[in-house]
Amino acid sequence: LQPFTISEIMLANGRSIERLAQARMERNFLSFGREYDLFLLGSYVLEVVERLTREGVADLFIWDELCAVLQELDDQGQWASGFTASDDHARFGLITRLFALRLLDRFGYRPELRACVACESSLDPANLAFSLLQGGLLCESCVPTYMDSQPISVACVKLLREALRLPIASSARLLVSPLDTRFTITLVDQMLSVQLQEPLRTSRLAAPVQEHGIFV
Repeated sequence: LQPFTISEIMLANGRSIERLAQARMERNFLSFGREYDLFLLGSYVLEVVERLTREGVADLFIWDELCAVLQELDDQGQWASGFTASDDHARFGLITRLFALRLLDRFGYRPELRACVACESSLDPANLAFSLLQGGLLCESCVPTYMDSQPISVACVKLLREALRLPIASSARLLVSPLDTRFTITLVDQMLSVQLQEPLRTSRLAAPVQEHGIFV
């Protein structure tokens, strides 16, 4: 019943609450217990699932995605040695954000990445902007209308498109520059905050660690 453990459990109905009758561990993701940075990333993944899903509603897609992203982090954590480079943090963090993006899409919050979300016109790759409140890309003509718009690179747009199309294990291996990686991490966190109407608790937990350069 520990965090980052897949267990098969048996519950018995009680008078007011269910009682745990039996539990058997099937898989333990060991890396999360050895690396604090991985623990934070894994906690982020679990909170995303907890906040976006409803208790008692089964969804095999979400379950498979959850197992896949934990497996991906655990596999890479086997050879990570203390996260000595800032790019390591960003690369691992990107995996969790692409997972969060796929869950947002699952619940109907897919960002518009093919045309202007405001006027539906075609986009100029040289002048792309993203609106969190509108939930997608804006053309150059619509950017002045929306104060929350922010410039976004073609590479970031391609990454978001591919992440929505590919399995998490495949999108985790896409080649992305450090700058675009960090921008995507921030953007997905902002998208989650808009839908949940507050930041994730794990994002606030990581803030003081980020400030001291341990986790980016």
